[in-house]
Amino acid sequence: MKNRFFEKYKVESNILNPTNAGWDQPFIAGNLDNLKSHLLQLRGSDENPGEYFYAGAFVSATLPKLEAQLKELTEEFARFQESRTTMGEPLPKIWPADLEERKEKLLARRSIANEEVKVLEHHIVKLEKLQAKRDENLCKNPMFWGTGSLKDGVLVTIAGWNVRPDKNGLLCIKDDSSPYNLMPCWQFKSQIVNPLHHEHRVRRRIAAALPVGPDGKKKIAIFPVAPKFNKETQTIEYQDYHPEVLKKVKDD
Repeated sequence: MKNRFFEKYKVESNILNPTNAGWDQPFIAGNLDNLKSHLLQLRGSDENPGEYFYAGAFVSATLPKLEAQLKELTEEFARFQESRTTMGEPLPKIWPADLEERKEKLLARRSIANEEVKVLEHHIVKLEKLQAKRDENLCKNPMFWGTGSLKDGVLVTIAGWNVRPDKNGLLCIKDDSSPYNLMPCWQFKSQIVNPLHHEHRVRRRIAAALPVGPDGKKKIAIFPVAPKFNKETQTIEYQDYHPEVLKKVKDD
């Protein structure tokens, strides 16, 4: 039998119809933290199944709460049946109208919640692939090496490479794909990223001061080669870097 409330709840869903909450599709599908937060509210966390942490306490997630309510309703119907049979009446098989309506609403909400989970999971997988591609591009393009990502206020990636604390708690690049693997993040920033961008600024400044070429175009500054880190000798090579940049590195 078709559920009377399914379509109504589907239209009201802010996940299945994001415009209901004033969201547009790019927003709901483009914010990974937002998507994961909604999924958490629906299913609960892995650490505390069926619950999620909110406002300083653990609260029940939507799907486990609906399952619990359906179980309670089934038990209520069982008590209704028992009350009839103890009075010598036949075992009721049809749910009373009020219980039937409550059950139908709960089943509809559970179906909607499961649909929402599918939509959220789809967008999460899609966005994680896009972000992985973006991180891969960041690794390939030194121009963006200064960027990173945080988790709970702690740096977890830089330039698309994984960051982990060493035995002393010092954050280091810990990623076999990085030419700076095991380098402390502070060193990566001060001796790799900063000189790289300083050199780029110097080259742009020099190029801007040059006269226009015969073709009527200004010379474009070539982005510098990233400093090379020798893990064995723990030395850094700055290929064709300007003396101004090298002096700054030495002074720092």
